Amino acid sequence: MPIVKAGGVSIAGGPFLGGVGAPSTAGAFNPQHLAQTVDFDRDAFTRFILDKGYSVTWEKAVLCPNVPAGTLAPRDHAMNCQICDNGLGFVYVDPIPTNMLMQGMKLNQSFFAHGRWDMGNMMVTALPEFQINYWDRLTLCNGVSRFTERLVRQLNETSDKLKYAPLCIEYLAWVDRTGALVTFTADTDFTISADGSSIEWTSNQPDAGSFYSVAYKFRPRYVVLDLIHHHRDSTIKGTHYEFPVQAVAKLDFLIRDQSKDAPQTVDENPFPSSP
Repeated sequence: MPIVKAGGVSIAGGPFLGGVGAPSTAGAFNPQHLAQTVDFDRDAFTRFILDKGYSVTWEKAVLCPNVPAGTLAPRDHAMNCQICDNGLGFVYVDPIPTNMLMQGMKLNQSFFAHGRWDMGNMMVTALPEFQINYWDRLTLCNGVSRFTERLVRQLNETSDKLKYAPLCIEYLAWVDRTGALVTFTADTDFTISADGSSIEWTSNQPDAGSFYSVAYKFRPRYVVLDLIHHHRDSTIKGTHYEFPVQAVAKLDFLIRDQSKDAPQTVDENPFPSSP
């Protein structure tokens, strides 16, 4: 006979076939169910998330106040806004360093919209006191990823601002007036600005107003899009406890307005067999 802890967990290992017992008769309660209570161990969870969680900077989202005059819609937002400068229409405040569990990449069916299956979602679990909400931003403090973008060389400016703060720039090039691909060298033609946000041109550079491409490493940023468990709490022996909040976050550069996509059936096979 195996030894059983509360909650029906077998210390000896293997399935415990006797842990459920026979169904209760009508109007009766099976006393065996009293041993099947599992309470949330806050101390054990905190130790686990501090040991196994990712180092994250959590920032709260606030709607950007830069809205054109005369508009009433709360999400209307000035194009090319330099206040929020993230394309989402939010400013981010109160950065707090913490640890969060991040796992379970999730696939979204966007084959019809993009011509591919898109991904970039992550399941996030935070400590109970961190009440993450929709559109909040999470930056991985130790994570490293690669990003590429096109920039316009600004007229009468010595620098061009990047979307993310670069850790290092791996490649930078443009097509000159003769149609030739020209690459630039770090620390010779350009450097990273002192504030870590821009490309600072020092020598050879693209013509003002022309596009150029850059690839660099950065700290990945996620934006919270859905809350799986928004409010989780319980009372145990007269004491109120808040439980961890779980959310779905997505890499911010993959976020787009899906309301303009053509209607699609989630379960439809995008690769039908030939007749």
